[in-house]
Amino acid sequence: MMVYVVDRRVPRPPRPSGLGGLVRHNDNFEQGWRRVIEEFPGHEDAQMLFVESGEPFQALSRRISQTVSNPWSIWMLRIICHGAPAFLQLGAGVGRREVRHFRNIRHSMTPSHLRGRGIEIHGCNVAEGTQGRRFVQQIATAINLPVVASPHIQQADNMFRFEGGDLLRIDP
Repeated sequence: MMVYVVDRRVPRPPRPSGLGGLVRHNDNFEQGWRRVIEEFPGHEDAQMLFVESGEPFQALSRRISQTVSNPWSIWMLRIICHGAPAFLQLGAGVGRREVRHFRNIRHSMTPSHLRGRGIEIHGCNVAEGTQGRRFVQQIATAINLPVVASPHIQQADNMFRFEGGDLLRIDP
């Protein structure tokens, strides 16, 4: 199962591609994101968690873990939020001190040898510079899975593609 974690400070969901993007929907924030994610092929069972600005990451990591009843059920976690080098503007914020709480979700994630894909972080500049790379490495080590992030500015689209040049994929 895919789990999407979307910070409420992300401005709005991306518009669908093709003719669907021409239809104006009066969705609220959650409805708009649900529409985009559920229309993505193979995402009918995707779980979505929406994060308030003050939610501590320790509590959020428990919420992520509680979305599944069986271990190894989450084959990929996508995080959509604003970012900065070595920082996620997710809830109350995730910096180097909060990375240890990624261990709370490790048992819920599908291991790599069973085709688990780890975490994708869709946030601007998270992997920029030495500190950004080290931050992504710390997350990968905490969950013992690959983490993909970008050192560049990102704009969410309905295909969940990364923008800019090189991506950083860190294996544990």
